[in-house]
Amino acid sequence: MLMRARHLAALAFAVAVGTAVSASAQVTVGPYFTVIFDNSGSMTSSTGGGTNSCGLPRNRMSDAKCVLQDVVNGYGEATFALERFRHSCSGSCSSSTCSTTCGCSCSLTCNSTANAGEVLVPLASGNQSDVLEWVDYSCNSCTSLTPGTQPELHASGNTPLAGALRAAREYYQGLDPRFGTSPIATDSFSGCRPYYVILLTDGDETCGGNPATAATELRNTNVGGTLYDIRTFVIGFGITPGDADTEAIATAGGTDAPGSNRAFYASDETSLALAFSQIMADSILYETCNGVDDDCDMAIDEGYTLYCDRPGGTPPPPTLCTDPGETVCDGIDDNCNGSVDEGLLNACGTCGAAPTETCNASDDDCDGIIDEGGVCMGCVPGPELCDGLDNDCDMAVDESLTRPCGTNTGVCTTGTETCSAGAWGACSGIGPSPEVCDNLDNDCDGVVDGFSRSCGSGVGECRPGSQVCTAGMFGSCSGATGPSAELCDTRDNDCDGTTDEGNPGGG
Repeated sequence: MLMRARHLAALAFAVAVGTAVSASAQVTVGPYFTVIFDNSGSMTSSTGGGTNSCGLPRNRMSDAKCVLQDVVNGYGEATFALERFRHSCSGSCSSSTCSTTCGCSCSLTCNSTANAGEVLVPLASGNQSDVLEWVDYSCNSCTSLTPGTQPELHASGNTPLAGALRAAREYYQGLDPRFGTSPIATDSFSGCRPYYVILLTDGDETCGGNPATAATELRNTNVGGTLYDIRTFVIGFGITPGDADTEAIATAGGTDAPGSNRAFYASDETSLALAFSQIMADSILYETCNGVDDDCDMAIDEGYTLYCDRPGGTPPPPTLCTDPGETVCDGIDDNCNGSVDEGLLNACGTCGAAPTETCNASDDDCDGIIDEGGVCMGCVPGPELCDGLDNDCDMAVDESLTRPCGTNTGVCTTGTETCSAGAWGACSGIGPSPEVCDNLDNDCDGVVDGFSRSCGSGVGECRPGSQVCTAGMFGSCSGATGPSAELCDTRDNDCDGTTDEGNPGGG
């Protein structure tokens, strides 16, 4: 069963290649245009005095060639095939400035059923030079269709619009005997690439055909069992805007020009260039944020900021084109926009309501004002001091006041003093004690031991000395005068508290 190819195939193609690829892997897929160039005899009609931008006398043929050169050179995103009304030409030409017949004699078979179009240059990447040599005003052959032989479009004969449109359809179907293969069937991007016909004509059908019917048939072009919607843009060159026959072709072709008309209209080179530029703008593929690979580059919604919606949950891939906003204040970037809880935080930057203002010389509710709203009831708050007063006006005295105390030198440790009733309490740390000889810094002065004590006796003739504590032990007694044998000299020589005892010396 045949199916419409355009949108469904584009979506299927996007799914097949994945929803995203790296920028280096992206490709640009432009539209394919078959330009049907009116080469009837009336194309020699003047479009004004002087010369056009290509330096040739102004007439429809030279102006159209000049514009087509700019279009082919200027829109690298698009690929163009060139078709003319089928001519049988004879004679010879050798000119670099011809713009109409170039000295060739051409005729056209004209009837209502004849396939009166002739594709000169097929759709192919890099075919610009092949198209341009048909419109560069230089002719070396009246009969050759071979690229590189410098053929040229000539103005002669009737206007078989229906036959030319039928020829374009047969070319897209692969039924043109010159090429034999459908450009759609061999296109790896046929599922999403748009295909068009641009019918540039300066008159209505003159061969009895129905071009509107032919344009309708193009919109149902069967290639390999798939129907392709090939739309037809119509440019009426020198035709009065709103011409009924021209409008009918554009309507049947499914295209619409800006303004009230369906077809585009031009009267000279400038307006013809504008018509082509508007057609290009309508046809070049551009990505929009819609979950579809609009520009056929194997990436979806590239270039757009995408969002997610995952309040409190595991983050899904960001695929939403519209920011759903943060709905839950949870410390998570719920909408994948790079910000957390935006629009939900209070003035203090936290979730929930802002804290209530209290009389404490602080801006509790983060509104830039301290102790507003009469919370202090006439009290002028200041820092709380350990003085038995309510300095900060919070109806509490000396609350939560502490300060560090003590030292960590020696066996001492720091602690905390707490204020109560206007006075600082005892330090909770370990304080100093008298130094003892134990290899510890008991008095926390930074010196371990190092003190001395008296040794020896001061009785009689003895005199005391001193011992120094080092590394937890007292040294020898230094500087002392010790006892000696008792003499009969009225002195206590042996320092026992008695003088001359025991009849010393026998006297």
